[in-house]
Amino acid sequence: RGKRIVLILDEVKELLEPCKEMIIMVHANARKLGHAIMIIDQSSLKLSSVSKELLRNSDIHILFDLAGTRDEIKEWHRMTDQEFERFNERMNLEENRHSFFLKTYNSMIEGKILLDKESYWRLNTNKDDRDILAKVMELIPMVPKERVIECLSFS
Repeated sequence: RGKRIVLILDEVKELLEPCKEMIIMVHANARKLGHAIMIIDQSSLKLSSVSKELLRNSDIHILFDLAGTRDEIKEWHRMTDQEFERFNERMNLEENRHSFFLKTYNSMIEGKILLDKESYWRLNTNKDDRDILAKVMELIPMVPKERVIECLSFS
């Protein structure tokens, strides 16, 4: 009572395929009761192939990149022409790799993830990745750690 619940569904496409109707029902009822569901996936295109309904009915979208046609993207994320152009222009710049946009029902703001490459690597890798980094550093000690992380990030 009096507390809001936020259910976070990460890599939701894998959950949606077998549980689509249940997730849509929980999502709709959570909103009615003042709670929220945060839907996370790498690609709005993958997500929309399973459920455009969830995208259209979600109040907040955090966008790191967009896939789909201009019209699909605008529909799924309720973007105006101006918002789409702004997002598209900013995300096509190499220096904005760590930018994201927070899209709410009636507005859109840009943000940046302020992490250096090493911190980002540490937060987004598993033990196997860190073991590989340690092994490469052991085998090639003269290469700067940042360079090894950069190379491993693109492999």
